[in-house]
Amino acid sequence: MFIALVKKELLALSRDLHGLAALFVMPAIFIVVMSLALQNYYSPSLAPMRYAIDARDTDAPARLIVAAWQRAHGPAVPLPADWQAELKSGRLNYVITLAPGLSDVLDAPSLPTEPRIELRSEPG
Repeated sequence: MFIALVKKELLALSRDLHGLAALFVMPAIFIVVMSLALQNYYSPSLAPMRYAIDARDTDAPARLIVAAWQRAHGPAVPLPADWQAELKSGRLNYVITLAPGLSDVLDAPSLPTEPRIELRSEPG
């Protein structure tokens, strides 16, 4: 019974080329088109971002944080005098501010109660 059913369906498909295309060719075309359309969707942009560091604390723990950040994100540009305007105009992508006393807080055994590192960016 099952063999007769399979034979009947294969005979119907061999006579109906549009049905055969809809069954096999169209899903293959869909897979190819969608894989081409989404090939770079999950890969992040590799263009480096311009940033500056406002280091108001220059002790050893703060310097270690700056060095680790620069190793991971590339060298920082020198902090311009009007960095707020540079940030607003888009010439700088972000500015990291290390508040005074950061090294003391990092050396303390307790957790800090206020932020000592700020990442400032212009939205958009």
